[in-house]
Amino acid sequence: MSGPVKAINCTACGATLDVLGGHRVKSLICGYCGSVMDRHAGFQVLQRYREKPDRPFAPIGIGMTADLKGVAFTVIGMIQYVSHQSGPGWEETYDWISFQVYSPTHGYGWLTWNNGHYLFSYRTRDMPNPVMPDGLSPKSSVRLEGRIFKMFERYPATIAYIEGEFTWVAKRGERVRVVEAIDPPFMFSYERGENALEYSMGEYMPADDVHAAFGIEPPDRPLGIHPAQPYEPGSLMPALGKVAPMFVIVAAIAFFAVTVIGGGREIVRSSIDAPSTSSWTVPFSVSNAERLIKIELTSPVINNWVYYDIAITSAQSGDDVLWLGQEISFYEGRDSDGYWSEGSHRADALFKVPASGDYEVEVKASEAGGAIPALEIRLYDQVMVKRYVVVLLILAGLAALIPTLHRKNFEKKRWADVLEDDDD
Repeated sequence: MSGPVKAINCTACGATLDVLGGHRVKSLICGYCGSVMDRHAGFQVLQRYREKPDRPFAPIGIGMTADLKGVAFTVIGMIQYVSHQSGPGWEETYDWISFQVYSPTHGYGWLTWNNGHYLFSYRTRDMPNPVMPDGLSPKSSVRLEGRIFKMFERYPATIAYIEGEFTWVAKRGERVRVVEAIDPPFMFSYERGENALEYSMGEYMPADDVHAAFGIEPPDRPLGIHPAQPYEPGSLMPALGKVAPMFVIVAAIAFFAVTVIGGGREIVRSSIDAPSTSSWTVPFSVSNAERLIKIELTSPVINNWVYYDIAITSAQSGDDVLWLGQEISFYEGRDSDGYWSEGSHRADALFKVPASGDYEVEVKASEAGGAIPALEIRLYDQVMVKRYVVVLLILAGLAALIPTLHRKNFEKKRWADVLEDDDD
């Protein structure tokens, strides 16, 4: 903090007041009685108030100095705005504080504190296109200083508290109309008061940087997302954005390989066109017991079902090593909506045998809803399971989408209070 440049006594209550601003300061508001004084007329009182409201809480105070944007600024005034908005079935009141800051070398600016967020802004003489953007709908384009801003919000506000020095004659109770457009981290806004219209360009400043510049302990963390707050994904999202696409490629190649060669090698095909029995035994050999074997049953069942018991037996010892069960059912018909069908003519199962060697598979139709139809039995060895690769592909794809979804969710929260439905 720095000492005052000079001081005067309030011409209304006699309190000693620091005078910190430059020659462009037009008004000084006493922090003790709230009187508005004209600095260019010997601090003549322009307005008095019977009651002075309590000073609102703010982490920054008048007289404090900080290096903002590489320039040493002094806080010379603070002003609290309150906005009340309502509609059918809803109403909302919120407030924010703007600090008038001054640098002998760079002039005047504003540091606005809103829900723990900070925006540093300065007056601009450049005209936006369109010049009066308050009639635009949200997300409409506004051009200024080579940037394309998106129309964000417009709202009324009232000055609820004011203290210190300002470059205009500030009065409590004055109503203003604010219009904002954003191109994060930048914000263009204009403020129309009773006697003036002022354009300003602002830039979002991280709260930690502002607190460090003023040398103060941080208050509570910022709430929500500021309109001009840039999207900062941290370290995880960029890393995920780089690594996940590579896993997608690897998983896609693996899925293609499994699709092409993972169906296995057919080692048995046996068909019974007109079965005279409900049990079939087929021999087969296994050269690698570590690989999966698939049994596939196909039957032309129509409006019928058959349940098959499957037993895998060692040809050498005659012992059963595995038991399975599969059902094939298929129904079809026509109704007022046309043709319909359900079920399948095929059923399959995966299994492993304990060791390489010769085996037999016995398939027995244990139950049926009608006559037992023909059956085709196929066995495949060296089968590769797709589901693990599919899961990997899905997870990698989701991981690749997370950075995009994370940013989209951030933008959705930014615009939530402005747009009822944001599909951009």
